[in-house]
Amino acid sequence: MATTKATVPAVETNPENWEWDVVKEAAGIKVIFDTIGDTFIGQYVGKEFVENEPSADGKDRSFWNFNFRGHDGDLYTIGESYDLKDKMEDIEEGVWVRLEYLRDVKTARNQNPMKSFRVSVRK
Repeated sequence: MATTKATVPAVETNPENWEWDVVKEAAGIKVIFDTIGDTFIGQYVGKEFVENEPSADGKDRSFWNFNFRGHDGDLYTIGESYDLKDKMEDIEEGVWVRLEYLRDVKTARNQNPMKSFRVSVRK
């Protein structure tokens, strides 16, 4: 019995007149401030809770991220810290923000220093 190959349209081609609404974004690009003077500029798009399974010793590994849209249109994430949580509290979604890592602050427990930021908003 002879077989014939069916003609199938290319699956990556968008049919004419179809439009799309994004319902879920790809994971954001993680921004890490590791050097004093590091700066990030992005449009604040909100906070996101990332729920993880507990570690082997039972510790919660879940965390919050601040999400931003960069000038390039990509999504960026910055992990919540004590300092950023306080400073981002009154920033509304849609506002362009500049985060500047200015100094390390010694902590009472004398472990890892806290990163201190200056948060500015676009005029």
